[in-house]
Amino acid sequence: MPVLNVAPDANAPLRSSAVARPNIGVVPGQSAAAAAPAAIAQLSASADANGETAAAAVAPHSLGPPPAQKMSMSFTPLPGPVPTDTPFQIPVVLTGGTDVSSVPLQIQYDAAKLSLVNVGPGDLLSRDGQAVALVHRDDGAGSVNIVASRPPGAPGVAGTGVVCVLSFQAKAAGETVVSMTHASAVNSAQQQVPAEGGQISIVVK
Repeated sequence: MPVLNVAPDANAPLRSSAVARPNIGVVPGQSAAAAAPAAIAQLSASADANGETAAAAVAPHSLGPPPAQKMSMSFTPLPGPVPTDTPFQIPVVLTGGTDVSSVPLQIQYDAAKLSLVNVGPGDLLSRDGQAVALVHRDDGAGSVNIVASRPPGAPGVAGTGVVCVLSFQAKAAGETVVSMTHASAVNSAQQQVPAEGGQISIVVK
């Protein structure tokens, strides 16, 4: 009796499934002036108030290639010690920016040794001539929240530049530290992008 060999169909279609990625860190668009105070209020809350942060949520669930190198923020070093009762400035520099629309920051300093006098604009967000809204709020005990924002609808900027300039008055002799307790950027799609924050040691004599 003849034997019938049945081979699997090599041309049978293969099935694939697409996995939808969650959209993480989306914030509704607002005007620059309105968005800045709202972002400051959000900074004042705990980083975990709304669940896991964008950085923590993306890392374990990312299905694509490794992310690009993070943006970083740092303070421009001072040339030397600062005399007591002398004003001085510390620029805040963002490095490796991509499509940056606004920058929310939280700064911590020793209020016993330093007094924050003012927060002035930098050149990064306004380098193409756009108006920038810069607001800050001193929450006391050496904690200040800052938000610099480009106008709504304006494209984000890229590269390296000064976000803002902190003006301090030296109050008491000794060594002290100014640090970024929260640093991030928001792109033109209103998605929050984490950034590495820095700190600076200051000697008051």
